[in-house]
Amino acid sequence: MLSTGLTDRAKLIHLTLPLTSAQPVRACGINPSLAPARPIIAGFLLNAAQCNRIVDHGPPAGHKDGASYRVFWGDKAELRRFKDGSILESVVWGTKDSKQSVPNQIIRYLVIKNFGDEIGNRVKFIGDEYANAVGGGGAGLFQPTMAAFEKLIKELGNLEGLPLAIRQVSPVAAALRYWSVEVPLFSSGQLMQPADVVVQFESSSR
Repeated sequence: MLSTGLTDRAKLIHLTLPLTSAQPVRACGINPSLAPARPIIAGFLLNAAQCNRIVDHGPPAGHKDGASYRVFWGDKAELRRFKDGSILESVVWGTKDSKQSVPNQIIRYLVIKNFGDEIGNRVKFIGDEYANAVGGGGAGLFQPTMAAFEKLIKELGNLEGLPLAIRQVSPVAAALRYWSVEVPLFSSGQLMQPADVVVQFESSSR
């Protein structure tokens, strides 16, 4: 279920059922239904380039696989027309303003859909604490870097006495183009690794 739902967002899914003192209840002749519930731990190795994609494309409208796609996704599945004219079964997830990352949204939705609210509402995610501490998941992680870049552009624009006026300031570093797979780190308001930019001046015959 998780592999089908996450598609290429997850490179690896590993399930673990931790051992507890309740493990030998069958050997002791105790009713297993009375044993304490044990959590299932699911570990995910995510594909950084795909994990925050907000739209998943399914089969074309009228395709034989469309029915099974809608059964799997339930009320999340919808037909959407795209710019190239294609009409596809699709699933759309929350935008960057959502409090949960896209993989977390998918996992919680599938657990609730297949196992009910009682189990789905007990799902806990471990590993997002850092993302939440620096301003949310996805594009929000790059906001401090982008704000610093905008501040730099403004300060360069206010410079006086330059022999040539600044025509354009372009981002070069991956962190300034939302291409980096690593979160830009800040300490005391300072970017810990330089982010390269290109400053283009106006041309002059002199």
